[in-house]
Amino acid sequence: KRIFEAKPSLLIKRGVIDQRELLRLRLTIGELLSEIRQQGYRDPSDIYYAILEENGKFSLIPKSESEAPTRKDVGVRVKEAGCALPLIADGVIDRDNLRLMKRDEGWVRAVCRERGTVPEGVFLFLLDEAGSVTLIPKEEKK
Repeated sequence: KRIFEAKPSLLIKRGVIDQRELLRLRLTIGELLSEIRQQGYRDPSDIYYAILEENGKFSLIPKSESEAPTRKDVGVRVKEAGCALPLIADGVIDRDNLRLMKRDEGWVRAVCRERGTVPEGVFLFLLDEAGSVTLIPKEEKK
């Protein structure tokens, strides 16, 4: 069973690239650098651990000083927005999502009116749990 199962491999340990492990896995430094860049880091010196997981994907754990501060780190509290649900898609009101978001068609029509349109003229109308609305009107046909 062990022959057919992969196990996670540490490619960077405590900030040091394990060159032997790269060689053993037949990975080039270019492939490792590419993965580091794709995950938003400029340089392997930003990474504390890089792990090639059993499923073939990379997990990167940055060094503490390379992590971006979170709102929590800087003491800013925000209300969770939750998932944004479409209340209108291509001009059609989704009554199930209206019910989930505890809104009615009158509220949707009023928001559309405030923004100079009607539900039939809306390409996408999203509402999140914090009450933020995204409304994208349909493009006019030429």
